[in-house]
Amino acid sequence: MGGVFSWLRRRSGDAAVPPKGGATAPPGRPGTAARRPADPAELVELAERAAVGDRGAFMDLAETLLDLDLASPAAARDALTNLAERPVLVARVDEAMRDPHGAPASLWETTVRAQLAGSPGPAALWLASGHPDGRVREAAVERIVAGGDGRYLPVLMLRTADWVRPVRDRARAGLAVAVADRPEAALPCLLTLGPLLERRGRGRFAHGLVEVALRQTPVEVLNELAKTASPATRRRLFDVRLERRLDGPAELVAIAESDPDPALRGRAAEAAAREALWTGRRPLLVRLAAARTASVRAAGLVALARAGDLVSVAARLDDGSPLVRALARDAARMVGLDPAVRYRHELATRETARPGALVGLAELGHQVDADLLDRYLDDVEPRLRAAAARGLRLLDRASAPRLMRLLDDTPAVVREVTAALRPRAGQLPVDALWSRLTDSPARHTRKAAYALLVAGSPALRRRAAEILAGDADAKLAARGAADLRRSAG
Repeated sequence: MGGVFSWLRRRSGDAAVPPKGGATAPPGRPGTAARRPADPAELVELAERAAVGDRGAFMDLAETLLDLDLASPAAARDALTNLAERPVLVARVDEAMRDPHGAPASLWETTVRAQLAGSPGPAALWLASGHPDGRVREAAVERIVAGGDGRYLPVLMLRTADWVRPVRDRARAGLAVAVADRPEAALPCLLTLGPLLERRGRGRFAHGLVEVALRQTPVEVLNELAKTASPATRRRLFDVRLERRLDGPAELVAIAESDPDPALRGRAAEAAAREALWTGRRPLLVRLAAARTASVRAAGLVALARAGDLVSVAARLDDGSPLVRALARDAARMVGLDPAVRYRHELATRETARPGALVGLAELGHQVDADLLDRYLDDVEPRLRAAAARGLRLLDRASAPRLMRLLDDTPAVVREVTAALRPRAGQLPVDALWSRLTDSPARHTRKAAYALLVAGSPALRRRAAEILAGDADAKLAARGAADLRRSAG
């Protein structure tokens, strides 16, 4: 490495190298007074602006960090810690640093080179790792690897895909050691940047290192990572747990029932259903079939059907999910039941009626059932009124006069009524819609009236948008103003 530093000194000039025994302001910035230390939020904002090509923000970020090097190396390390917690942001700033038009030569030649050739501060080392010159990057990577500081993990990982082979090889060796020594510290960064680097021509190494590390990391470390990881990372960790068979069917059912990530609940349900089916654990399938999430219920019911329990699946004809109802109807037909007869029987008595039965009957498409659904528009239960409106829309038997009076109903009912009336918007009484748009105290009613007015006649759109732009609700007013701008353009 001494040869590289000798080369740096020749390129930067001996006077550019800080003398032994104390740091001085780097050349090109003589007598630089330390500016007020930037708070973490300021630095992150500068980095975000630099990441999208703001040259001025990049210069401010670099100079602020270098000033921190001189004023307080501890503060500079804290700043790098804050940036290292955002690996993707570091990657974007790194791209900006390597842009030949991203920073003036004076910053690189008189500051970063000189500090790297002497005893660079934390920020100078971070900046040097992204220097456009490969020999400077190599020298920076040497120092980073030798120091073993976790703050530099994102840039070390980026250098594993460097286009200069010596830089790339040294970074790969250092990253492999870092992952082996402290996987719990390295894996969050690797998991975040891995997909980004995989798309690069030389990024396979980092991706492969992630895969190997995940298969060897203790389960306790995986559990800790999952507590603070992003949804995408948590899904990857879940896949690893599946591959390593770390969770049994009962644990997978618990994840499917309670995990906050809907996508992860669905994946856990499929895995749990498969395991429970293979091992003959029917009670777990029953639990899945009763879960709150529709995709989880569907996975449980499919497994129950494969296990031969079609009767239990057919019992879900009135489920709230279209997918579950479809599964139940197929199962009912297989056991000799007519879904339409079952729906009509349930709806014959209000006490047994459920919204899923109303919509399920409409999904069968029998026009003769429209009158049965229409009766539920007057039900005291808002969920049944909403389901009736949806069912009539599916049957294309929505009566405009019957539905218009429900525009003053609850938000859920009004939402279904609006969807049912929109195909007939041109036939609706305009005066009734205007009065609701201008006078109704309910936000959802004004929103519905506007949607139906603009769907009805092009001649009404501008006037309706002008009225909505003056609405007391900020979101509705913004929508009206936006529609006005579009119509003017």
